Amino acid sequence: MVGTSVRCLSWSPQGNTLLIGSFDGNVYYWDLSSPLPTIMFSFLEAVTSLKWENGQNPTQIAACTTNGLLAILKMNPGEQHMRIKLAIKAHKPSTGVFDEQFGSLTKYAEIWSVAWSPDNTRIATASEDQKICIWNMNGEKLSTLEGHTTAVT
Repeated sequence: MVGTSVRCLSWSPQGNTLLIGSFDGNVYYWDLSSPLPTIMFSFLEAVTSLKWENGQNPTQIAACTTNGLLAILKMNPGEQHMRIKLAIKAHKPSTGVFDEQFGSLTKYAEIWSVAWSPDNTRIATASEDQKICIWNMNGEKLSTLEGHTTAVT
């Protein structure tokens, strides 16, 4: 059992495991043949979005947090935890129009959505800072879509 609020879920492509992102910052890995999930990684802030990379045998996930962090976590075969491959502050406080409906809950803009490109070479993030950003696997921002007047979820 996860002992705190669950913020996000992501099925593995095979459908036999589920990633669980929690408010306490833990990323749980639930092999459905087991009765309980195990903690695979712990962040210092709540996990807001998770996504397995594309493909039949993914080893990486994109994980995002309440303080604007985008992390690529890698699971090596046989290991019971994940390691950070990349970590960047993807979204920072907005200097634009304040979002009256959502507002910013923490120092940095929460990342609400994450998506891999079909070839796993880029990642898109959407945030309370009212922006969508595209990143390469070196953490370089390739493009930004701005102009939204509310949080992008």
